[in-house]
Amino acid sequence: MATDPSPRAEQNRADRAAQQLSTGVPGVLIAEPEVARGGQNVRITFPNAHVRGVLYVLDAWDGQDWQTVFCLYSDGGGIAGWEISTKRYKSSGCAVRDIGIVGAGPDLVRMPREAPPGTYRLCTGNSQEKKCGLISVAAS
Repeated sequence: MATDPSPRAEQNRADRAAQQLSTGVPGVLIAEPEVARGGQNVRITFPNAHVRGVLYVLDAWDGQDWQTVFCLYSDGGGIAGWEISTKRYKSSGCAVRDIGIVGAGPDLVRMPREAPPGTYRLCTGNSQEKKCGLISVAAS
């Protein structure tokens, strides 16, 4: 996906992505920092307690719709034994054991080193109620 790297083009993409995020996806998650580099850990929290699993997905806007490009496996809110990892999304999906985590977070995920700079949608990947937020990946 070739993109114009200028700040104005990036802002336009972010504005379009934010508009798309606000339609059709209930709920919000908060990612900190809002701009992360590939390989950097990101802290995810929710405004209210939320039931979720350890899977998150990173979606890219293709001009028409959001497409999942990476599977992000969280630390499970600090549950011993869960390792933070990432992998490219494949048509077979993101396999993960189905466990339940309850609360407002934080969960830690790692931004993929292979993710091109840009604005992405970060969503819960295996919760009954999908929650999403925007995050930007900066050039390393």
